[in-house]
Amino acid sequence: MEIMALLFLGDEGVMGTIKSVLAVVVGVVIYVIGRKMRSKDRFRMLMLGTLPLLIAALLLMIQFSQLTLIFYIIALILSCNIFWFVYIPIFSKTTEIQGDGRMEDNYAYVLDHELFINLGRISFMLFILLAFHYLDDATGLTVVVSVGAILQAFGLIAARKLIGLQSLET
Repeated sequence: MEIMALLFLGDEGVMGTIKSVLAVVVGVVIYVIGRKMRSKDRFRMLMLGTLPLLIAALLLMIQFSQLTLIFYIIALILSCNIFWFVYIPIFSKTTEIQGDGRMEDNYAYVLDHELFINLGRISFMLFILLAFHYLDDATGLTVVVSVGAILQAFGLIAARKLIGLQSLET
């Protein structure tokens, strides 16, 4: 995000301001949501977090400007925070279910999880580098943002299955 701010907004201070204000807002919003949310609301929360990201990516594809980039950064920060807020309990419960109470199985499941997350990060970083190498900056950013938003939307399919698995177990 900082690179996007430097390249297209010209000042990293803008990014710091956005992140600072959003940290307070997101903290309060997640606290309120966390107090009221039930397990059955998890999938809706994931959709709620992904929707602004998809809209921001679409706006960037339609009209690339500083304003749409700022909107995307805000949507990304909100989406990431909502995603991890909802995902951690789902992952923890799934780890318990998959491990059948044996601690060594839980460690293996967590290790597999971390391995695949990091492989995904490395793969997407390579994709980003290739996109910026072969495309101009604005087009590369638009492609990367769009693919990232679409992949997160596809992640909802896996989330629905994990949430369904948990519903069967409880």
